[in-house]
Amino acid sequence: MYDDTILNLELKLSKKDFFKINRKFIVRHNAIKTIVKYSQNRLKIELEPSPNIKDFIFISSKNVNAFKAWLNK
Repeated sequence: MYDDTILNLELKLSKKDFFKINRKFIVRHNAIKTIVKYSQNRLKIELEPSPNIKDFIFISSKNVNAFKAWLNK
């Protein structure tokens, strides 16, 4: 846990290693276990270690292209 806004946290982290996938999550490149196409415009990811949450983690449709580019760097 980190006591700051996600925006402030995003600004402090390395853009090479971290990516804001949606308004709730910033992920580290090496924490991504699997990426699955969920719908035409969305991706679902699993993280390792897995966060203690009940919901799936989705990459918002507006971030999919930027996410793919980030993965391929």
